[in-house]
Amino acid sequence: MLPPATTLRETAAATLAPVLKLYLDLHAHPELSGQEERTAARFAAALTAAGWTATTGVGGHGVVGVLRNGEGPTVLLRTELDALPVREDTGLPYASEARAPGPDGVEVPVMHACGHDAHAAALTGAARVLAALRAEWAGTVVIVGQPAEETLSGARAMLADGLYDRFPRPDVALAQHVAPFPAGLVAHGTGPMTAASATVEATVHGRGGHAGMPHLAVNAAEIAALAVARMK
Repeated sequence: MLPPATTLRETAAATLAPVLKLYLDLHAHPELSGQEERTAARFAAALTAAGWTATTGVGGHGVVGVLRNGEGPTVLLRTELDALPVREDTGLPYASEARAPGPDGVEVPVMHACGHDAHAAALTGAARVLAALRAEWAGTVVIVGQPAEETLSGARAMLADGLYDRFPRPDVALAQHVAPFPAGLVAHGTGPMTAASATVEATVHGRGGHAGMPHLAVNAAEIAALAVARMK
């Protein structure tokens, strides 16, 4: 049974101020993949303040929050914690000025350019609403703050650290992503969405030659361009 719409709206509205405060803080203090110590601490503190049991240090800087509410299904809600090696040039008053060493040790600018700050902050709002309206639902909700999403290593590290052994195994997993939609519009779907990534490294061999005798040379740039154009 769903709670009355007015109750849900009022409860959600009451979360806007703390959610916005957290979003602004996370956006101004982004951290690269594998370095999300501060972000994880802020995220875990928000879950604890909402009445959840929060565990940090899962698979690196991963965070897992659990809210048990009687018999029922187990639902996992997931967000990412890391930012990107991108320089922010928005001019916003809360713009990031952070810099950090990248994987090669060279210092790079850091920015939440993929919405992970919004995802994390919004999920703490959902945590507050679920805790406040626990009389209206039954079951267990698990919230996962996944580190190192951008490097494709965080999820694997959390699983290797016993995510589904140490915490309730979900019957269904839900995630979210910001998108360039009109304000107030929410799109949804089943199965994998806005997901999947593959990295391919290829070496193209060419043969140098004289510009006056191109038929005796092999242009590696042309071959690479044709290969990319033919990929599907």
